[in-house]
Amino acid sequence: MGFSQTFVHQRTEASFVIIEAEVRAKASCDGSPTTNVTVLAKIERPSVPTACPIGELALRVGPDIEDRVMPAFLDTLARDRVAEAARALRRFADAANESAAEAFVVKCTGTSADWLFVQTVPRGEGRPQVALFVNNELRLEPTRPLVVPLAAVAATIPTAPPRTTGDCTEPIDPSATRWIGRALSTGVMPGPSRLETYVLARAQDRATVIMQSTSATNPTPPAAYDLPTGAWRCDRSTTLTGTVVERNKELVLRLAEASSPTVVHEVICTRRRLAVVGADAVRVPIASRMEGCNAHRWVPAGTTTRNALSCVSHDTTWGHFQNEVFLGDAPGIEHVTLDNDDCGDPTSALRALRKGNGVATVRKASTK
Repeated sequence: MGFSQTFVHQRTEASFVIIEAEVRAKASCDGSPTTNVTVLAKIERPSVPTACPIGELALRVGPDIEDRVMPAFLDTLARDRVAEAARALRRFADAANESAAEAFVVKCTGTSADWLFVQTVPRGEGRPQVALFVNNELRLEPTRPLVVPLAAVAATIPTAPPRTTGDCTEPIDPSATRWIGRALSTGVMPGPSRLETYVLARAQDRATVIMQSTSATNPTPPAAYDLPTGAWRCDRSTTLTGTVVERNKELVLRLAEASSPTVVHEVICTRRRLAVVGADAVRVPIASRMEGCNAHRWVPAGTTTRNALSCVSHDTTWGHFQNEVFLGDAPGIEHVTLDNDDCGDPTSALRALRKGNGVATVRKASTK
């Protein structure tokens, strides 16, 4: 009569904690044993340790036991959240007639955590189950292996030590692959000219994004001057670091600020080939076909086709990348809005950046 035993163990490989099920079986008592190893889950860890022990075993339950494997970490979490996770872990083990299960940390948010649950003492011939326990909700994951992407990002691209200055002087290593984009809004309508700058630097699977927001007060009357004009002042700037993964024509970025390493934002950038006018082209008004929206054309209108990225985030609570952000290979491209003329196709309002990142005139004072 044959029999089998299943053992669940973990190991570290590169940036992942890998959780495997090892099944040892014999067809008969005197038969030769066979061993089969199946990967159940892979948890990606940051390359630099953080206060959040991603990929570490923190809780274990079994018959009449509850083991707080990492008591110091668990004490930093809200007691009710830890208690609920322990109850859910026990229910998860018992639901499939199992007697033991373990919980691994996959994300930290304030005084709560998200977990990967793994059955560790399976009975019968079934493979151990895995599940995510996120926001106090159990999500069974039938697929194998389950890959848990990096949730708490604290690593940076391997270049000169980055810093978050907030004064628009953030450094960026020119040796890294760079994409640069700007969104420029100006005109004779009330309000200042605004300039948003985005720099994406990539080094293998690491990414850094710098976002800078500046503004300039328009002179009076603005129609008498070339626009934009005036001194640009820094309103705010932010540096985010994280990972980048290739997915068909997309780059999937998972980014966080150094001040909030567990708050991770996903940005999806699609590779495109876009027509871009020259750096010195200006906007000239034309008749608008859309009520309540102005229209302009480029002069001169000649374009070149550039490699570009169109980036957007579906995280509506974040406030960044809600509209498409266009980036091009160096020296970069910019999207221009002049006096509320952004009702049409945004790709028709793209202009090459000047070398040195100076801000070129968009509207001539002589324009009527």
